[in-house]
Amino acid sequence: MNTKIQYYTQKYDAQNDDYKFTTKASGVTTLGTILQGIKNPKSNIKNLLDEIRITTDKQLKRKLKSQLTGFTVQSYNDGKRRAYDNITHFTGLIVLDFDGVEDNAHELKQFLFDSFDFII
Repeated sequence: MNTKIQYYTQKYDAQNDDYKFTTKASGVTTLGTILQGIKNPKSNIKNLLDEIRITTDKQLKRKLKSQLTGFTVQSYNDGKRRAYDNITHFTGLIVLDFDGVEDNAHELKQFLFDSFDFII
């Protein structure tokens, strides 16, 4: 839980209707802090997540998502730039992303969590 994780802010580009993470790390936190924030989000983050979930306007959803902080949990870089050449070490962690499998995502997640105790 004490593994150091870099975090990144995002910038929304209205002209291209896109958001991108900044290339330079905004700071450092720990895996435990991230998980605590996911389990017990601050009220402003909870409200933002609720708004993201209910909106059907794709452009608005992308703009709202750009207000969320991003994390790169699988690698740690020199802080100058998010690029493969700047990686200083790997953390041994990976993110499981269930986007695009909405029909079976809950069942898949439950199977993985029930089958492997190292998945959190």
